[in-house]
Amino acid sequence: MSGPHEDDEVTGQEPPEVPGGAEGAGAPPGGAGGGGAPPEGDGDRERLIEAAAGAFRGRDPDGNIQAHPAWYDLDEAGRAEAYERARALRAVEAALDPEGLSTTARAVLARILGAGRR
Repeated sequence: MSGPHEDDEVTGQEPPEVPGGAEGAGAPPGGAGGGGAPPEGDGDRERLIEAAAGAFRGRDPDGNIQAHPAWYDLDEAGRAEAYERARALRAVEAALDPEGLSTTARAVLARILGAGRR
């Protein structure tokens, strides 16, 4: 559970692929300020938005949750779109869940309950 290449701890799914691979996933492209090179086409932009909107979040070696690497490759409008899409996806997940929980809520609960067992 410590790296961005791990399976999602809640769903058991692999994280979505990002154009260009996950090399350097711990650091934003284009330097410390983030805002890497803009996507080259609508297909790339759509894949980045979809990846950033997904529930998977990697962790650094200390267990801190990291932004999805695709987030750094999106401009402000792309990030806003990814945020809105993520909100919609979490609502659908909660509606489909027997307990009304999204994958995010399940991950938070798992961490809280897991922290009590240490």
